[in-house]
Amino acid sequence: MTVLDEALVRLLEQRELASKLSGELRAKRDAFELTLADDVAASKELVAQMAATEEEVRALALAAYDGTNKHVAPGVEVKIFTAVEYDSDVALAWAVKHGIFLQLHRTEFERFAKGSTSTVAEFVVVREELRAQIATDLRKALS
Repeated sequence: MTVLDEALVRLLEQRELASKLSGELRAKRDAFELTLADDVAASKELVAQMAATEEEVRALALAAYDGTNKHVAPGVEVKIFTAVEYDSDVALAWAVKHGIFLQLHRTEFERFAKGSTSTVAEFVVVREELRAQIATDLRKALS
């Protein structure tokens, strides 16, 4: 048997062992994932419920906002943001026509629109928008 033949036999044995181990690992991984399936499903359901409750808290906070006291509940604050509404095709055409932007960069255009409302008033609506923010550490806020 030549050195090449020995190397080929060694490679064959290594490939067969690697294939066997890979199959065993796959089986163990599948078994492990089965043991977690209920927990994964419960976690996904809880995250969905939490998102719905957060939306409910935000809506209730906005309803409770009296226009002056922004801290409507412990850990919940109503903030005022400036929202910009426009048709992006119209905004792009306007920006190119006026040589301000060669393509529409939403962030830059919205910053410009907020500061130059009279310039873009024909197609942009800039308005204040209330949003309720919930503290990340509610335990601290509620204690």
